[in-house]
Amino acid sequence: VTACGSDEAEITVTVSGCPTCSLSGENNCYAVTSYSVYNGATNQTTFTYTVTEKAVSGCKDVSHFKLNFGKGSGTASYTVTPARSAKDFEVKSNEIKLEVKDSFTSGTITIVYSGCVGYEEGTLTIKAGTQTYTFDVCKPKF
Repeated sequence: VTACGSDEAEITVTVSGCPTCSLSGENNCYAVTSYSVYNGATNQTTFTYTVTEKAVSGCKDVSHFKLNFGKGSGTASYTVTPARSAKDFEVKSNEIKLEVKDSFTSGTITIVYSGCVGYEEGTLTIKAGTQTYTFDVCKPKF
């Protein structure tokens, strides 16, 4: 289910010959940002995904959010910030999922790949109560 009133924006920039991405979306209850950036000095591409609960009456707490794509190919490292927000973190071939604690208000998954990694559009799904909400995000393209 895609939430009504969803606002999305996309910006594409090429840095040192490596394309970077910035996509964001929000609805009445949640905001999602995603971006990728290439660092020529370290020859690494970083993809970052942040989910934030808005302080709005009637909105359910996030139970988990997942990137609807897996780890892909290539060497990657994964970080969850703040670490205390994570109840469980799974990296599978078809999804990357962060189950969050009740105290969650905002959390970020950062993925770092070796080399220049392009992007394509992917999706991130938030599960809150019995509802799911889908947002477009930057997805690594292999």
